[in-house]
Amino acid sequence: MSQSNRQKRPLSPDPPSTSTTDTNKRSRLQPPPPPPPPPPPPPLPNYLFHITIPSERGIGEECAESPHRTLSIPAGWTFHQFHEAIQVAFYWSNTQDYQFNVCEPGSVSSARGVGESVPRLHVSAGAAAPFGRWEDSPSVESTMCIDEVFDDEKWAGYEFEYKYSPASPVLHRIKPVGRTLSANTGPECIAGEFHSAPEGLDNDEADDLRAAFMPSLLNDTFAEKKSQARMRRWYRTECVNGDTEGLEGTQLYVWNQGYVNAMLWKLWKRAGVPCYPVGPRAHGRGWHWMQRWLEEDKLRAQGVP
Repeated sequence: MSQSNRQKRPLSPDPPSTSTTDTNKRSRLQPPPPPPPPPPPPPLPNYLFHITIPSERGIGEECAESPHRTLSIPAGWTFHQFHEAIQVAFYWSNTQDYQFNVCEPGSVSSARGVGESVPRLHVSAGAAAPFGRWEDSPSVESTMCIDEVFDDEKWAGYEFEYKYSPASPVLHRIKPVGRTLSANTGPECIAGEFHSAPEGLDNDEADDLRAAFMPSLLNDTFAEKKSQARMRRWYRTECVNGDTEGLEGTQLYVWNQGYVNAMLWKLWKRAGVPCYPVGPRAHGRGWHWMQRWLEEDKLRAQGVP
């Protein structure tokens, strides 16, 4: 049987798979995946603030200085968190009525009494200012971050004031003194001096109380001595943040920096969680909202929910 010399036709390839074709077609029609988001910016160094409760008047060499603290505050914190840190540092009761204002460097009064060239800032606890709204000062919410103000050249060279409690407004002077070398370290009290000011008294009344504990400044008349004795008794037994030891002698200088930093650490860990006082002497003498935190930790360590 003769064989044909004609070459064999190569076999045709298999038809392409329909599923593969559809997949390739869809991949050509779909847009490319979005690029990955940029990494978050590195945290900024903390701000350093020197905060003083100024004396309204000089009351003698034994009390020539006022209570003051130097705080390291995260740049991303709001003014409300800054308010809470000040409350902790000076052992206040964390009232929610407060206000920040701008001052001229070295001035005694706030920006309300300075010239028109001074920029205006008014940060309150909410839309309504507890100390009355200034007609020439715009109000901003307390959710504003502190770096929005302290990074703004408009506020460079100015000092600030902080008030709280409309019943007895306590004035604090705030002076920005720089930035920390490291970032995102949490709040910290790095320096301070003098016992915390008494809760419930304004700056002038606090001076009277400190004078009542100083032998060289005691009044001469019977009525004045009786009044000072009443003030000392009130501070030892009724003042929310009072001290049973009083303020005699070196007791005027006593304050616990480690305790303050322990409470600031709790604020750092409980960011966004409001902290409220339990009321003056609600659980016996010396009870305070920060002491409540310590009691909670003690119970938690014992396994009590």
